Formats: sequence, structure tokens, C-alpha cells
Amino acid sequence: MIKVTLIFWAIFNVLSVVGQNNTIAKFKYEEAEQAFVNEDYSSTLTKLDESEKLFGKINPPIMYLRIMAQNNLLSDNPHDDVKLLLALHKNCKLYLKEYANISDVEDKYREVYKVSDYIKIYSDNPDFFKVRSLYYGTKDEPKNITKAYELCLKLANEGNDHAMNMLAIINFDKKDEKEAINWFQKAADRGNVYGLSGLAYAYYYGYNVNQDYKKALKLYQQAANKGYPHALEKVGDFYFYGYGNVPIDYAEAFKWYQKGADKKNAASICNIGYMYDTGQGVEKNKILASELYQKSANLGNATAMNNLANKYYYGVSGLSKNHKEALTWYLKAAQYGNRDRFFRIASMYHEGEGIEKDYNEAYNWYLKAADDGNSDAMVQIGVLFSAGFISKNMSDQALNTVIYPKDFTESIRWFLLAADKNNSTAMKHLATYYTYGFGVKKDKKLAKEWNEKAAVAEIKNKK
Repeated sequence: MIKVTLIFWAIFNVLSVVGQNNTIAKFKYEEAEQAFVNEDYSSTLTKLDESEKLFGKINPPIMYLRIMAQNNLLSDNPHDDVKLLLALHKNCKLYLKEYANISDVEDKYREVYKVSDYIKIYSDNPDFFKVRSLYYGTKDEPKNITKAYELCLKLANEGNDHAMNMLAIINFDKKDEKEAINWFQKAADRGNVYGLSGLAYAYYYGYNVNQDYKKALKLYQQAANKGYPHALEKVGDFYFYGYGNVPIDYAEAFKWYQKGADKKNAASICNIGYMYDTGQGVEKNKILASELYQKSANLGNATAMNNLANKYYYGVSGLSKNHKEALTWYLKAAQYGNRDRFFRIASMYHEGEGIEKDYNEAYNWYLKAADDGNSDAMVQIGVLFSAGFISKNMSDQALNTVIYPKDFTESIRWFLLAADKNNSTAMKHLATYYTYGFGVKKDKKLAKEWNEKAAVAEIKNKK
């Protein structure tokens, strides 16, 4: 009797633990669903892993939600996130195999099939990703271009169209445009979206082929019709800007940009924001434009970062004036390659807008702007030298509070560089220097000449 009782309690305890685990597993799944609704896809996956562990096995709801979350986490260039892409490929194949004959999940099965069909345009071959790691180098894989090329050529000769496209990129980097176009063509002939877009790029700019906008558009459309985000954006550009005598059609441009935006293409989202910002093809909505710039900026688009920074700087389009936030986004835009606001960043450090004054940082950013030919930046560098805020002796610049001897010689050099670019402000500074003898002998005649040149330059610059 005692033995039977012990067995009963053992079974009861096991069932209780199982029941408790299943209940908690359901709670975890519900938390995953809520995270998904909140567009927190990383948390969705974490909660699903916890739920699956408690259930002790996979099931259709968990697998479906995992696939949808992974798909939403994919960037518009999934080859940059190998682990996520390969996991999504694997999960789609598993779901389609295991749940093909379950009537209750037919709608979800169809959604998974669409995801699976779309991601076919991206590689699921680990050897191809090995090539990318070798070619670009990673923290785990030292850069080895020779080894990357050998493995890539092997895969291409075996018929791997992604490897063919990669060979085109490698040859482009080697300045062998003829061989690059050859491999782009081979990849494109197999329907590879990267090959199609690469060939379109070549025809657009005329790289080793006769420039042909119509052919470029046709190739981009072929890639776009397969759902490739970058191509969707490019087709939209043709209609928005009227490239290659394509009639400008804002409605058509918006349609293609929206398709790109649906696949998280940051440039497409930014372009839609610009359309709402300017009212081109849509009813003007500057608040929505700001929201779209924010979304695009969060995805890494430098133009959107710059546009968002402008909104914060001036306090427009639903955003309060916030110079600190503006500077943050200007700096991010610069980090991502946008050079349009080097002068603005410099002036913010110079004037202490959104940050404490820092003449050294101002000087560094003015230099970047000056390197791009910005004559106003050249003038400001001249001003910094003339005021003693900076010195040619860079080793002394650790202390921003130091005031250096006024360097009129260096100041004049920068004013002359700016004057050569027809900058009237620089000419006025030079006139002042000759009037009062700052760094030069007083010379009323030269002062007058520079003032006259400044007047002429102002008239020319207004035209």
C-alpha cells in the first residue's frame, strides 16, 4: 500500500511540473506575441525560445511567430546578417515540411511560404558566406582576398550565382570592369537580383558598356519584381527624377518607394518622407515626414539623419528646437558618409550650439568642409587663427581654454584660398587687414581693391 502511494505521488508530482511548465510556457508565448505587436522582434525571439524550452518541443504557433519575427529583423541587405538569414532559411524549410497537411494553419502556412519564396533571392550556402568573410574580413575571420577569390571562383564554376556576383564585385574593386561585367552578366542570366542590379548599375553609368538608361531601368525592374529592396528604390528613382527621359511620375515613384519601404529599405522610407515634406505627388504632411525620416535614420540612412537633424535644429515639422539632438544626428550622418553638414557641425562647436564651445573640434570639422571646397569653412578657419583660438602647433590643443598668439599669416593664407573661390567675406577680411595692417603693411590701395572685388563677388553670388 505504501509502495502504491509513493508511485501515485511521484506520478502526480511529474504531472504537476508538466502542467505548471505548460502554463508558464503559454504565458511566455503570450509575452512573445505582445512583443511582436510592439515591434520588439528580438524580445519576441527570446520569449519564444523560453516558451519552447518549457513546452519541450516545437509547435506550429511558436515556429510561425519565430519565422515572422526573424523576417522582420532582416535588414534590406540580409547577407550582412548571416546567422539570422541562415536560421530563417532553415526554419521556413522545416515549417513547410512539418505542417503541410494541417488544415488549421493553412493561412499561416501560406504566409510562411511567401517568406520562404522571397528569401530565395538570398544565399543559404555557408561557403558563400565564408567567401564574404574572407574578402571583407571579420573579427573571427582575418581578411584574405586571395583565398576568398579562389573559393569564390570554385563556387561560381559550380553554378553558384551569388558567387558569380561576388566575383563581379571583386573584379570591380580590382578595376577590371570588363571581367566584372562578364560575371554580373552570368549572375543576371540566372536571375540573381544582385547580378541584375549590378548590371543595371553598369549600364546606368556606362562602365565598360554603352550607357543605356532604358536597359538599366529594365534590369532594375527585373530585380525589383523579385522583391529586391535596393532595386525597388532605384526604379522609384527613375520615375521621381525622370532619369533617361523616363517621364516624371510621382505616383509611380511613390508606388515603388512604398514597396521598398515595406521591405525596410531605408532610402525608400527617406524618399517617401521627402515626398511628404515637399508635397510632391502626395499631400504635404511635414509631421509624417519627420516620422519617416526618424524611421529611416534608425535604419542607418545618412540623408534621413541629416534631414532629421535639420528639423531639430530649426524646430519645425512637429519637432521642438533641440540643438543637442540636431548635433547628434548631424554627427551620425557624417559617420555614415554624409558630407553635407560638415560646416554646420563645425559652426555648432564654434558657437557652442547644443554643446560646449570647442574650437579644436570646430577647426577639425571646418577642415573637412574646406577639403570639400567649402569657402565659408576656409573663412572661418582664417577667423580662428586671427582670434588666437587655434594654433598650427597641434600638440598644444588639448586645452580648449588656451588662447594662442594671433596668427595673421595663417589667417591670410586661408582668406586667400577662400577669395580664389569668389568668397566676398574673405575679400572683405583681406581689405580690413590691409586697412589696419594686420599681418601685412598698411596699403589703402590694396584695401580698396579687395573691397571692390568683394562688391563684384556679392553681385555675382546673388545671381
